Amino acid sequence: MQSALDTLMKKWMDAVETKDDKVKDSFKHGLTQLVEKSAGDNSVWQMMVAASSLHERQNHDLNQLRVENTSLKTKVDGLYGDAGSRTVGQKHKAETELSRDNVLPVVSEDMWNDFAKQIGSVF
Repeated sequence: MQSALDTLMKKWMDAVETKDDKVKDSFKHGLTQLVEKSAGDNSVWQMMVAASSLHERQNHDLNQLRVENTSLKTKVDGLYGDAGSRTVGQKHKAETELSRDNVLPVVSEDMWNDFAKQIGSVF
């Protein structure tokens, strides 16, 4: 129990922010007494060990996500950083932008009748 207090619990207590360091010292003193006076199957102790272990695991996961995020950003900037690298096969960005004027006007005024005729001719 003492080794867990000195390793796992110390990391966790150092990471926790308090307004006053006396709070941390008092908490550590209380845990030291708990270690000295109780058995390893004490539920309070087990919860403290589980909490510090969870904290360590979450820190590890967060650091791993940060590394992956940085790697993906670098990869995306490298792969798609310029227009040439964004070309897929023979496709390129359009040279000119189309506008509403390029759309052909609707021949029929009754869109639903046209729709019904098209569906009727297909089936």
